[in-house]
Amino acid sequence: MPRVVHVIDADLARGAQRAGRMLVDGLDGRHGLTHRLITIFDGPQVVLDPHERLAAARFGRKSGLAPAAVHACRTSSAIATADLLVAHGGEALKYLTLARVTPPIVYHKIGLLGRRAERVTNARLHRWSVDRAAHVVAISRQVAAEASTALGVARPRLTVIGNARDPETFRPARTPRPTSSRPGPTRLLWVGNLSRTKRPDRFVNAVGRVADDGLRVEASVVGGGPLLSELRSSVSNVRFLGAIDDVASAYRDHDVFVFTSIPEGEGMPGVLIEAAMSGLPIVTTDVPGARDVVVDDVSGIVVEADDDHAADDAIRRMVASPETRWSMGEAARAHATENFSPEAVLEAWTSTCLDIVANTREVLCTSSM
Repeated sequence: MPRVVHVIDADLARGAQRAGRMLVDGLDGRHGLTHRLITIFDGPQVVLDPHERLAAARFGRKSGLAPAAVHACRTSSAIATADLLVAHGGEALKYLTLARVTPPIVYHKIGLLGRRAERVTNARLHRWSVDRAAHVVAISRQVAAEASTALGVARPRLTVIGNARDPETFRPARTPRPTSSRPGPTRLLWVGNLSRTKRPDRFVNAVGRVADDGLRVEASVVGGGPLLSELRSSVSNVRFLGAIDDVASAYRDHDVFVFTSIPEGEGMPGVLIEAAMSGLPIVTTDVPGARDVVVDDVSGIVVEADDDHAADDAIRRMVASPETRWSMGEAARAHATENFSPEAVLEAWTSTCLDIVANTREVLCTSSM
């Protein structure tokens, strides 16, 4: 069976890494392909359960290049004997191309170029690495557009395949259709890594402003991260639940989902798909992938990243109208299940992998004649 090896930068409990793990599990064995997972660097905890951990030394990683990671990729027998490599993210792609591995590489582009990539050296290295990929799979239309315009990826070498979530896991709560006289506060939810780029403080501040207007709201934050202790100790009107195992239940326990991230580093936030499949209307900043998931003014409201006034108004609209929440939530569920179901995403990935493996073998057979 042709072997596809997926390479992830680090063993971390983050959205992109977990998505890679789920992708490998769903793809393995489909249409005669085996899929295996390798991580280059260790994380603080082993959470992805990879088939192999290269455990490369981190020296130099923060400055942009860890020589041990290049060596680890070059000497890995699993990488060398693969029929196809999938590099999840730019860092994995960088180390595979610098190691000059033999198997063809699919670059899974999961976000926009960040500030570090704007440096001349980093930009040249990234462009050089992308040029050596056999194919690029972009996670959203906006990410694909950047691959085409900024990185020169020709359309025949570019495919858009979004994230996937299970609509049976992320499902709406079984509640009757609400009315304008429904008692109780509107429950607002934020889910993610509590970091500067995700900006949970924006959510906290918006909750305070909406409550000051006299609207009845309850707010919860799910997730861990560097800002958790700071926010938990300084904020009294929001519940900080920390990292929890059953995130799906948290969606079902709330009425509106709010996403506050900056565009940098985003490609298609999985939490938007989860919230939409859970039947929640969404207020989100206009990050890459947001408009793929949220149909503006139909299944949610998309606002500019730094427009607090627009975000506050969108939340107020949701709080003031149970009917709006209900109709948008139904539209969110329908759109997400149609476009981001596992079957559709896995079939697209399988087709891409099969095509590249077949083309590679055809080239090898021709060259050997």
